[in-house]
Order: sequence, then C-alpha cells, then structure tokens
Amino acid sequence: MTTTTNNSTSPPTIDRVMKNIPCPPNTRLSSYDVFDSRGKPR
Repeated sequence: MTTTTNNSTSPPTIDRVMKNIPCPPNTRLSSYDVFDSRGKPR
C-alpha cells in the first residue's frame, strides 16, 4: 500500500504561474515565408 504525503516545500499552484510568457502569434507563417524556392529553410 502506498501513501502520499503533502510536500510542503513546493509552492502553491497559483504562485507557480509564469506571467512573463508571451502570447502565441496571431498569424501563422505560410510555407512561402518559411522555405525558399529550393525548399530550404530561410
């Protein structure tokens, strides 16, 4: 039988929220924007 204990060393969930992460981009890049005419990444 396994018992779980509350680890008091980890901060509460609300304190672990990362507030400095940027929002995802609103527009997606097309393949034309990502690859050149030979199919190589720009």
